[in-house]
Amino acid sequence: MTGNNKNDAIYAITVMGEKHPVRVMIGKLNGEQYVKAQAWKDNDWKYLCIDYPAVYFCEIEKDVIVSHYNNPKIWLYDIGETLRG
Repeated sequence: MTGNNKNDAIYAITVMGEKHPVRVMIGKLNGEQYVKAQAWKDNDWKYLCIDYPAVYFCEIEKDVIVSHYNNPKIWLYDIGETLRG
């Protein structure tokens, strides 16, 4: 599974955000935008993957170039602004 699906990231931060601090990593993979949710666990940020309905900790693809990290509220606001045009 790739992390470029915004809906997967939204689902992951919603589920894991109930138990852990969360954030969203934004970057590029093979020249295309790449988004992946992360949760804080064991004093480290861990990537989140989905096998609906389960959300679990996983590794990130090695070729991802991380641009920045966003607070979920800021990231969701930006998505809403983009949709409103």
